[in-house]
Amino acid sequence: MKNNQLVRMINTSMMATMSFGLKIISRNFFMYTIIVNSGQSVIAFWPIPIFIAGYFYGPFYGLAAGFITDTIFILFDPSAQFYNLMTISAMIWGLFGYFSRIVAQHFNTKKMKYTLIAILITICSFTQTFINSIQTYFETRSWLTVYQRLAGRIVGLGLTLPILIIVSIILIDRLQKIILNE
Repeated sequence: MKNNQLVRMINTSMMATMSFGLKIISRNFFMYTIIVNSGQSVIAFWPIPIFIAGYFYGPFYGLAAGFITDTIFILFDPSAQFYNLMTISAMIWGLFGYFSRIVAQHFNTKKMKYTLIAILITICSFTQTFINSIQTYFETRSWLTVYQRLAGRIVGLGLTLPILIIVSIILIDRLQKIILNE
């Protein structure tokens, strides 16, 4: 029992570290500027390890992976100064990973499982965008700024979402055999 918990903790911390690395890579190499004066947006791949941690290890470990990722990010990135709603938007990826596994267990065909996982990833992405927009309002106290940045976030969603869905489903399919011995 303790060995299983230790393995979960180690794998969750590795997922959080991978997520942090992907977050830094995304911010440094996949940042783009929208012409609509919306500031800069990021094509983000960092939620994938958090989602996978929640899928395989449950809600606590998924939430922990999101929290650890954001904590490391706050420590190393000068633009991130404190915990805020962005931390919650990182943590919900782990929770949605867990929900995806619960929903997927009720279906026999892979096509149906993966369709539902894709729908939940989409819902999680829009939830994250909503939460981040609320945080933008708290930072700027301007709904105009929120709407301007929202344009960039939606473009980023359009670019990122297919990749998040495809990579998450491939990883779930491949890791299922290793982690769950199925």
